[in-house]
Amino acid sequence: MTKYYCIDCGKKITEGSKSGYCKSCAQKDKRNANFGHKWTVEQKRKQSILTKKGMSKTKVREKISGKNHWNFKDGRTSKTNYCKSCGEEICYDSTRCQKCYLLSNVGENHWNWQNGKSFEEYPQEFTQELKDQIRKRDNYK
Repeated sequence: MTKYYCIDCGKKITEGSKSGYCKSCAQKDKRNANFGHKWTVEQKRKQSILTKKGMSKTKVREKISGKNHWNFKDGRTSKTNYCKSCGEEICYDSTRCQKCYLLSNVGENHWNWQNGKSFEEYPQEFTQELKDQIRKRDNYK
């Protein structure tokens, strides 16, 4: 299988690369179609006017707003949501405010609660000598 490399930097490139350059080298200097292009003040002004005119048209605005917007999700972001516990206004995709969530996710309510197992005593075999052996085994990390 033949491997292909970028002419400039030598990075491995795909077989189908027509230019012989990787993506980053293909955008450099004169290989980039927009290389050296500078917008004049007049061009900038005209583009600004065209953009403003386009957005001021009602038809255009209607095409890209509300249900027609590419990121519209059944109107849930326009509804006001409230915390289940305290009634504080919250984000559309939450059920509780951060304060109430943290309070409700403690102790027996936590998903990883193991009946207070962490409060149990260590066994008698777990002495200082054993701890030192473990540290030595793990190179004192």
